[in-house]
Amino acid sequence: MNRHAAASLLGVVLGLAMTIGLAGCDRSLPTSDAVRASEDEPAPLVDPVEVGPFDGTLRIASIFPTYGRFALSGEESHRGVRLAEADARSRGTIHGREVEVLYYRTGSSPVDVRSAADRAFDAGALAIIGCNASRLSIPLREFAEVRGIPMVSNVSTVPDLTWNSETGQNYEFVFRVCHSDSVVGEFLADCARDDLAASSAAVLYDVSRPYSQGLARVFTEAFLGDDPASELSVETYGFAPLETNFSRQLRAIRDFDPDVLFIPGSFTEASLIAVQAEELGVRATLLGGDSWANRLLFKRGAPSRPVYHADHWFSAGPFRERYVESYGSEPDGGRAALAYDALGVVLHALENVGPLSDRLLTDDVGHTRARLRVAISHAVFEGVTGTIAFDEHGDPPQQGVIVKIHKGERTLFKDLGDR
Repeated sequence: MNRHAAASLLGVVLGLAMTIGLAGCDRSLPTSDAVRASEDEPAPLVDPVEVGPFDGTLRIASIFPTYGRFALSGEESHRGVRLAEADARSRGTIHGREVEVLYYRTGSSPVDVRSAADRAFDAGALAIIGCNASRLSIPLREFAEVRGIPMVSNVSTVPDLTWNSETGQNYEFVFRVCHSDSVVGEFLADCARDDLAASSAAVLYDVSRPYSQGLARVFTEAFLGDDPASELSVETYGFAPLETNFSRQLRAIRDFDPDVLFIPGSFTEASLIAVQAEELGVRATLLGGDSWANRLLFKRGAPSRPVYHADHWFSAGPFRERYVESYGSEPDGGRAALAYDALGVVLHALENVGPLSDRLLTDDVGHTRARLRVAISHAVFEGVTGTIAFDEHGDPPQQGVIVKIHKGERTLFKDLGDR
């Protein structure tokens, strides 16, 4: 298959996968009734949150999964918010009012986070911090837009989370403090070509997951570039959700013999693929996205040569030390730090909104949420991960790193800011 046929076929496959996936989504408006399960659906998995009557505090909701597929990332995200809340309390009040964060611990399903958002809205939350996966942030986006409550995601990377690329319309209440898949896919492709001297690449991706599909597409297009005379080549291979035996795809990849193998999947999938690739004699250098940032990566067996993956931020310095002191473990990548900054930018915006009366936090809270949205959109906040200021879509400046892993040691290989 030639280079352009590979890219064309990937586009067709991804388009079909997205069409199938969207056909099963609930596109109805997330009203109070819609976010709750029907008789045919399981009840939403949301831990109870004790919320009393209005007490004069500034309420913010932290909505992240702590059960299921996205639980490890969700727990770290909650922890980052907790550290930011503690720092906010130590600094004092915001125009005389205490900050109160409502922590919603959910399952890893869209219905779970939508239910949590509904409860947070009814509790008078001014904004939502969440979520940590695009699959969960997209239903939160629909909720935020219809209900008029700002949301700030820490690590949701799907490019059109904050704006509709087809219509050009922005989702006005939706922000994120991380890069998008478009940014990191191009960064990884540049790294493969320029730093690893790769002229051929294989891509092994999850055909059911938007995150994996998007990164596969962007990487493929960026690696090949626009020169039709280029000798660069890419072959793409898909796998189904919950697939654990990748020998069929890996034998084909071995025959192709690429310089790099890009796996835009989870750390669990990457760990399985790495072991099986070694057993089958695949010699390509492994590349991954930010979902590889987990201490359990390669616990089943590390590759014999260096591997590289993208992340939002390289955990080092005071924040990392404080996280370890508070929780007794290393943070995985930049999730906790970006969750810290997500709350930080909301609180910074609340400072800029100015004093709020009881009425503006109760009967007229909708008006306050709209004012807060405007303040967030104009914020310039110095966070632990750098300066955060949003563009017209609600996205921050381009940022990201490439992490090198070899013999169990993680080191910073390249910073997007150095390009």
